[in-house]
Amino acid sequence: MKNILLVFMLVLFIGQALPTSTHAQGAAPLDVFLGYNSEAQSVTVYFANAVTGLSAITTIDNFPPELNLLEEFTLTANGVIYREPAGIVPRLITPNGSIFDLSFIPQRIDQTLLRIEWVISPNGRTIAWAEMYFENGWQASLYVAHLDGSELRTLPTIPLTDARSYSRVAMIAVSNDGSRVFFDLEHPTEPRRPEDLFLDYQLIEAYIEQRQSYFHLPGEPNCFCPASIADDGRTLIRLERTASGVGYELRLVNLENNRERRIEAAPDVLFTQAGDILLSPGGSMLLYAMGGVQGALPDDPPIFGLVMADFATGEQRVVSASSEQRLRPMAFIDRNTAAIVVDLSSQTTYKMALDTGELEQVANLIWLGSLQG
Repeated sequence: MKNILLVFMLVLFIGQALPTSTHAQGAAPLDVFLGYNSEAQSVTVYFANAVTGLSAITTIDNFPPELNLLEEFTLTANGVIYREPAGIVPRLITPNGSIFDLSFIPQRIDQTLLRIEWVISPNGRTIAWAEMYFENGWQASLYVAHLDGSELRTLPTIPLTDARSYSRVAMIAVSNDGSRVFFDLEHPTEPRRPEDLFLDYQLIEAYIEQRQSYFHLPGEPNCFCPASIADDGRTLIRLERTASGVGYELRLVNLENNRERRIEAAPDVLFTQAGDILLSPGGSMLLYAMGGVQGALPDDPPIFGLVMADFATGEQRVVSASSEQRLRPMAFIDRNTAAIVVDLSSQTTYKMALDTGELEQVANLIWLGSLQG
């Protein structure tokens, strides 16, 4: 009952705070939350209606505590996509609590299929995925389709590189119409280490349907670093480590004309890792998380912070004090003066004022996002 009440409170807050473009006129939004039970090792997915309160609850069992919920659960236009802990295929949870397989994934059905990686478009209606298999080394086939399985198409064979025999593909982004697909062509095959706090990408490749070809993005590769793509699929966002190894410069590349802009790292930053990039609506600023172990002992806990880059001023600055609390930015609100951020370890959702970094707790569940009512 406590969680139900907190969900309802957060729904009221989110409904007031999110931009009007997120929710259609006359339609009550469905806000989606995640909760993790460490004793039962289960994830509960809540679909909550801003008018009526709680709508549906779904529980996923046998979910290991070391998995990052926000890397395993992704919002779509009609529910939540996730991976069963012991499986490799994506499954869809609908707002009524039902769970379905995506019948068109995988396309390859044989013993060599090892893993499937996918990414959802900004509007939540298109999926691009890589089916990875071992055949004289790691190989991958890429596909794009609407989430209902329509307009399915196979992309051309991925080009070979010197590292293809020991690398795999990691999906990064797909445009709303599926005409632009971005992925890491040389992602490591070994699992990410616990001390690697964020997702990094080595060599970003793009498939542009209009060109009917793949191409390396400008400036690649530079480092095994975080990256993101703007919602329109026309701007590359790269965080690149400074020469000192601490802090990150921001590199923005217009993929239409290859023009590049750099924003220097935030001053007095000692973090050595970064990720969880969030671009504001309209693309005038972004938030990202930074972290790293700053203590002298190997078992010292990592320290985290949030950094904001303002494209108008051309500056980066730290907006949250360094602490053991790892915050992930989820959405800009209040005309980009505040943001919704979540803390996975405490399963808490906050509203953060971007001028002061002040946090206002709004629920002890993890807000995943909003669906159209």
